[in-house]
Amino acid sequence: MNKVNETLDYICNTIDIGDIRLSEGYYYNSIVFCIIDAVYSIGARYASTKKTVERYCLKNGLKMYRRYGSLPIDIKDEHRVEDFLRILEGLTYLEMAEDLFENRQRTSTRNGILKAQAVWEWASILHHNNIGSFRDIPKLHDDVNIQNQIKSIKGQASGISLNYFFMLTGDDNKVKPDRHIINFLEEATGKTLSKIEIEELFKSCVDILRERNPNITCRSLDHAIWGYMSNR
Repeated sequence: MNKVNETLDYICNTIDIGDIRLSEGYYYNSIVFCIIDAVYSIGARYASTKKTVERYCLKNGLKMYRRYGSLPIDIKDEHRVEDFLRILEGLTYLEMAEDLFENRQRTSTRNGILKAQAVWEWASILHHNNIGSFRDIPKLHDDVNIQNQIKSIKGQASGISLNYFFMLTGDDNKVKPDRHIINFLEEATGKTLSKIEIEELFKSCVDILRERNPNITCRSLDHAIWGYMSNR
C-alpha cells in the first residue's frame, strides 16, 4: 500500500470527513493578530497563544475576530501593521513581552530571542515592504525575497510559521507541518516525512477526499488532524 492510500485509510478511521470546519482563529480581524499567532504558536500550547492575542486585543480595545466565514476584504477599519508598530514604538522587547503580550516565551530554549521581538521584526519587515493589511497579502505571496527576510528572523528559518501565517490570512493550499501533523502521518505511514513530502501528500489526499466533501482543503484537513491529535 502506498503512502497516499495508507494516509487516506488512517484519516477516514480517525477524522469525520463530512464535518471538517475551521475554527474562529482562521477569521482574525487583523493581519497583526495573524503575526502574533504565527510566532507565538510554535512550540507552545495553543491555549497560551490564543490568550496572548486576546491580551493584546483587550489592552488596545480591538475586536479579535471578524464574522465567521467572511472574507478579509469585508473588514472595516482594519488594525493595520503601522498601527501596531506605533503602539510598540519606544518599548523594549522585554516591555513588549511583559506589558503588552504578558508572554515571555522565546523562539527557542537555546539562544532564542523573545517571541515579542520576532513579532516586532516580522511586522517591521511587512511595513518596510508596504504590506499593512489583508489586502496586501498577495504581494507577500508573490515575493520570495520578502518571505526570505521573514525566514531570516531568528527561529523562523524552517518557514513553518510563515506557512501558518499564510493559512491564517486565507491560503487554503498551505499546511503547517508541526509535531502533530508529523506524528499523525508517521502513525499513518510508518515513516517520518519531510516538509515537501507532507505538502505533496496532503494535496494528493485532498484531491481524493473531495469526492466525499467538496469543501475540504489542505488548510481545513490540517486543522482537523491538529484538533484530533491535540485532543487525544
